[in-house]
Amino acid sequence: LESVKQFAQWFLSKFRELHILVNNAGIHYVSYSETVAKGAKDKYKSVDGYDKAFATNYLGHFLLTKLLTPVMLKTEQESGKGGRIINVASSYHAQSDGTMLDSNEEGSLVPLAARSDINTNKHRIRAYSNNKLAQVLHAKELQKQINSRQNEFSISNFDNGGKTINTKVFSTCPAWASTEILGNSIPAQFVAHRAFPAKAAIIAQLGAILDTSRFKGGEFITNFKNDVANQWWAKGFFYWITKLG
Repeated sequence: LESVKQFAQWFLSKFRELHILVNNAGIHYVSYSETVAKGAKDKYKSVDGYDKAFATNYLGHFLLTKLLTPVMLKTEQESGKGGRIINVASSYHAQSDGTMLDSNEEGSLVPLAARSDINTNKHRIRAYSNNKLAQVLHAKELQKQINSRQNEFSISNFDNGGKTINTKVFSTCPAWASTEILGNSIPAQFVAHRAFPAKAAIIAQLGAILDTSRFKGGEFITNFKNDVANQWWAKGFFYWITKLG
């Protein structure tokens, strides 16, 4: 997180305007484990002591956005052009019910998803979906904060002359994209050779950045539809399988 602060300080010392922020850094434990030495000490722990994936996929993005949101709103105030904040999340967020993002049963303020002392396969398997759900919830909440001009993100002094705030926050899914996050295993390469190339995977992010009328802000956007989720019975079906765990 210190490196995120240093970057934000450097950016603010060099630039007066910010129009687009895309939070794209990400790891998956399946591929991350392949890139670190076997038996490496604390390979699943960030420098700050958090779960490595949670720190990479969410905490760094959250902090960077918090530090740069004021200059983005100031840019809109001066230029009249609303900015865009994009969290590159994933449809995998639907695999999490959110319980690991809440304070845990031991009374700790650190949610289970952020803890690095839980070295179980279940924790690693569920890590990605929890990180991505955190990104989706972050985009929704930040949009509410901006719209209501609350000061949680140091924007209490933002004055747009009573006009509608056009800075929008989104979470997006690039679908199955052929990137290094997939890893080098045989199953991963099988997927990589059948996944979207980067040029196609960026469509959802471009749509969120460029569309000025269809989206209100806070939405989760992807560039593909799931035939099952589009059926008339899908809403009730997903409600009950979620309810039943």
